[in-house]
Amino acid sequence: MYIQKQAPLSEQQKEKLAKKLLSGAESDFDNEPEITKIPVTIRIPEYCLKDIDRIRRLTGQTKNSIYIDLLRNAIKQKLRELEDK
Repeated sequence: MYIQKQAPLSEQQKEKLAKKLLSGAESDFDNEPEITKIPVTIRIPEYCLKDIDRIRRLTGQTKNSIYIDLLRNAIKQKLRELEDK
């Protein structure tokens, strides 16, 4: 799994990108900075991977979005448990 870090595009950047796409100029994209990918290793049982793959097929979501949804809920629950102690 790779996590991409990139700031959201401003309105000016969006307009510039749209103009590039509409004009068909691909050479301008060579000067754009590359997105850095940070590899992340997740060790989970095989049955969990099968369940995640099933969720992916049923919902059409990417694996990354499923991982984020699952982690977000688990993190919030864990924080609630720790705050209650």
